[in-house]
Amino acid sequence: MVYTSLSKSIGLIGSAVLAFRLISNSSVMAAANQGDPSTAKSVYEFTVNDIKGQPVNLDKYRGHVLIIVNVASKCGYTAKHYAELNELYDQYAESKGLRILAFPCDQFGNQEPGNAEEIQCFVRDRKVQFDLFEKIDVNGKTAHPLWQFLKKEQGGTLFDAIKWNFTKFIVDKNGKPVERLRILAFPCNQFGYQEPGNAEEIQCFARDRKVQFDLFEKIDVNGKTAHPLWQFLKKEQGGTLFDAIKWNFTKFIVDKNGKPVERHSPNTSPKEMLKELEKYFDAKVELKNRWTNIYALTRLIRSHTLSTQPSGLRILAFPCDQFGNQEPGNAEEIQCFVRDRKVQFDLFEKIDVNGKTAHPLWQFLKKEQGGTLFDAIKWNFTKFIVDKNGKPVERHSPNTSPKEMLKNLEKYFDAKVEL
Repeated sequence: MVYTSLSKSIGLIGSAVLAFRLISNSSVMAAANQGDPSTAKSVYEFTVNDIKGQPVNLDKYRGHVLIIVNVASKCGYTAKHYAELNELYDQYAESKGLRILAFPCDQFGNQEPGNAEEIQCFVRDRKVQFDLFEKIDVNGKTAHPLWQFLKKEQGGTLFDAIKWNFTKFIVDKNGKPVERLRILAFPCNQFGYQEPGNAEEIQCFARDRKVQFDLFEKIDVNGKTAHPLWQFLKKEQGGTLFDAIKWNFTKFIVDKNGKPVERHSPNTSPKEMLKELEKYFDAKVELKNRWTNIYALTRLIRSHTLSTQPSGLRILAFPCDQFGNQEPGNAEEIQCFVRDRKVQFDLFEKIDVNGKTAHPLWQFLKKEQGGTLFDAIKWNFTKFIVDKNGKPVERHSPNTSPKEMLKNLEKYFDAKVEL
């Protein structure tokens, strides 16, 4: 009798366990998609699956500083990044409460092809201690909602998409993404003729080396032809004996307020700068005196205003805040700024020029005059010449000053209007 009751009980327990597993599996699938990037205020509103397929509500990380990173096992950066992420975890997990959340992703060069078991084996061999999650997509329609949210909160240069493996987001103790780590690099050929290539050759070189940071057009950093940005950097952080840049790989640290705060010689490696960088990560963003910092630089350069307007020329200027938060003001502030500079050409409402919110006019301009590699506008002061028939006929980069465009403009002044 006892045996029969026990058997029935075991049978019931077995059924209950089976039912629980079925419910759990359904819960895992549902939980993995929780979180709405369009309405979320913090990462705590998202649930993701760990590498074993179990749901993890990110609210468990409340009160911790997080690094969220997309990882790959077969990338050229893998060894260095896993080693240094381990170092960071060892150094700050206990003392500062740092947590690192790593998401395998196979969208960049098929460099994370393995399944969950293979990825676990790979990280186990490397003594990884930080938290590893299920393989996901970070770009496109299939991008995980958490990563859609991260990109929305901390957009990238030119476009918001993740550009390669090991893109890192810093999330503060309130669950808000506050930093997307990036480096800005400017090719230069003024030192020993060591950057002779054209834009295509430089891009090919950087692509072969899996460069993740932002690369800009080749410029001069010294002399009369020095780019205004670099004139400003040297003025704010002068060098030993004289301010001129002395060789390749001179580095400036710019804080969250856009102010150049340190200058490092070519002999200082990026890794050696880590201690210096740390003190700026926790700094607060100042909203006052914004005209004195680097974000205001382009507004202070009057060379982007033609001294004369040949007959029939009209200039249409569209403020835009999609590049480095360099047009933060409202309509009244922008009008005040241009009034002080005696601007005579036509000024329009602040708009977006890239992405889904791009103004239809700018969508048309980019369609008619595409850019190098891709059509997106790459920085402030990109200029389009439109002929008398309303057709966009030329596109000029930010480095081309309006005055330098004069010869190009002249051939359109005498053109006939087509009826």
